[in-house]
Amino acid sequence: MKKPNGYWTKQRVQEEAKKYSTRIEWRKASGASYKVSLQSTWHEESCAHMVNGRAIPTKWNKANVLADAKKYKTIGEWQKKSSSAYTAASRKQWMSEATAHMEVLGNYLKRCVYLIRIKGTRKIYIGITGNIKRGLLTT
Repeated sequence: MKKPNGYWTKQRVQEEAKKYSTRIEWRKASGASYKVSLQSTWHEESCAHMVNGRAIPTKWNKANVLADAKKYKTIGEWQKKSSSAYTAASRKQWMSEATAHMEVLGNYLKRCVYLIRIKGTRKIYIGITGNIKRGLLTT
């Protein structure tokens, strides 16, 4: 790694970094100091107070994961909209606690077969679903 020289010392870089709440903000506003920090060993230390681009804590502890999970109604929604929290819960085995409040959308083993008869015709629709509410919404 190159050692930075010239204007951007460790102290100046850290003072500059304190002005920003995200790494993206810092990089866009003060690219030179950001680049120097990347080339040094103090980048992570300079960014310790920051949050990532979506203003979510970058380090997932159990309390943060559980609080984040409460924002979502389904596991799929949580996985799509907050994949880092979902991954942390999965890796640290907090999934059952984090998803206890969530609605179950389907089950590959427990399914329901349903039949819909269309009045006034000789047509019927037969379907299969893992989520009875979703499957029967068409009736």
